[in-house]
Amino acid sequence: MAEAVAQRTGAGDAAEAPPTGTFASLRLRNYRLLLLGSTIDNLGMWIQQVTMSWLVYDITGSGAMLGLLNLSRSASTIGLAPVSGVIIDAVHRRTLMLATAAAFLVLNLALGGILLTGHDAIWYLFVFAFLSGVVQAIDLPLRQSAVFWFVPRAYAANAVALTQTGSTIAVLEIRDPQLKPETMATLLSSASQRLG
Repeated sequence: MAEAVAQRTGAGDAAEAPPTGTFASLRLRNYRLLLLGSTIDNLGMWIQQVTMSWLVYDITGSGAMLGLLNLSRSASTIGLAPVSGVIIDAVHRRTLMLATAAAFLVLNLALGGILLTGHDAIWYLFVFAFLSGVVQAIDLPLRQSAVFWFVPRAYAANAVALTQTGSTIAVLEIRDPQLKPETMATLLSSASQRLG
């Protein structure tokens, strides 16, 4: 049984060693891949959301339309939230992760294609916002629960903290493009001192 957990988590000998240090979970190869993928995924979602919001405001100049765009995305996410856990439990996690990544890829390529053709209609942005919210309703809880699949129990708290830090860094990069590597190092050092 312990071998199966170690093989599943990619932990090897690290599964038996007690976790120490702020970045203890990064010893696990599969968790590192999950963290990198989740951070990039979150960054992509924020880029899409900011881009679509900017487009709506640029086309209409209306704060109300901007609010409606975000409402359409949030309504689909909140509406699907009660059943997303059932979907996540019913479908193999790897298959579902690949499906949500493919759905985001298709949605973003379609949005990019429409934008490259020069269309300035607004209705398709609402459709994309709604569909992105549907995918996000499954993707976010799936990635959060996947942490417990990739790490042994002893590493779980550390892995959750690192995953949330990755999400926060992605948001900071979008909200503050002037964020310098020195600032990131300071943030990570501060978090390291608090956690470790």
